[in-house]
Amino acid sequence: NVHFQPDGDLLFTPSALWTAAHHELPLLIVMHNNRSYNNDYAHQMEVAHHRDRPPENAGIGIDIGSPNVDFSTVAQGFGVHAEGAIEKPEELLPAIERAAAYVAAEGKPALVTCMTPEPTASTGAGPGPLSWLEPGRPARGSSSGWV
Repeated sequence: NVHFQPDGDLLFTPSALWTAAHHELPLLIVMHNNRSYNNDYAHQMEVAHHRDRPPENAGIGIDIGSPNVDFSTVAQGFGVHAEGAIEKPEELLPAIERAAAYVAAEGKPALVTCMTPEPTASTGAGPGPLSWLEPGRPARGSSSGWV
């Protein structure tokens, strides 16, 4: 079983990792981490516009970086095998393969944390999860430290 997990959703119920470990669920969790409760970002931009407030403030309460959550350490604390945080596209497949091999061999859960672009005030959102892996799409610039 493979589960694609947003980072913000996992912060609502991190104890789900403990449940998966406790019940030894053979589950591969691939998390896209954009350091944001991104599902609400566009709404916050709209509210800022309607209330004549600066759009750069729309991330208050939405951004979950600074400090960044180390989901691999969180997962390991609950007894879940963890890979990442993956920041380069070429690192993703090997990490998924290692985690999948662990799940197959041990019958227990594993988490792969994949860093994805953050939403921005100018666009209202970042590209879709894992969009930097699309064929023909260049990797995101490394000036920010993320791909």
